[in-house]
Amino acid sequence: MLYVMRPQITTVWPQLSLQQTPARPDITVQGPEMEIDQRQSMGELGLRDFRQFADHQAAVSQHMVHAGIARLAQEGDRAAAEMTSQDVFPRLARARMLSEIPEINVDAAPKTRPRIEFRYSLTVDWDPESLDMHVDIQDPDIHWPVGQYLDTKG
Repeated sequence: MLYVMRPQITTVWPQLSLQQTPARPDITVQGPEMEIDQRQSMGELGLRDFRQFADHQAAVSQHMVHAGIARLAQEGDRAAAEMTSQDVFPRLARARMLSEIPEINVDAAPKTRPRIEFRYSLTVDWDPESLDMHVDIQDPDIHWPVGQYLDTKG
């Protein structure tokens, strides 16, 4: 009696899968943007926004108050110095009247150029290429029957 053992082996070849992603640029563009700020130029022409107008009027009124106080002090000093003559006050009134005649000047306006800003940006980033590799390996299927025998006499 002869025992025969015949194993059955089933195999599957390994599978290789490749997936390639090529490199590509990522481009971001912002702009162009141009901003023109004419506030200072327009302010010189008298066309101010509210805040600039309020600040300008505060400065002008403070200057006028100081000039008025100085003028009254000068007139008082002059009147006190010339108190002996009788026409002191008419002369002071005449000097005040002549000093209030406006002087006319012609000038080009505005003197300040507008502020111009120009913005532009370009960003280039590269997404690198990649290669994804997947190997699929399966274990062999081995079937080994045990206990079979052949009768070789017959």
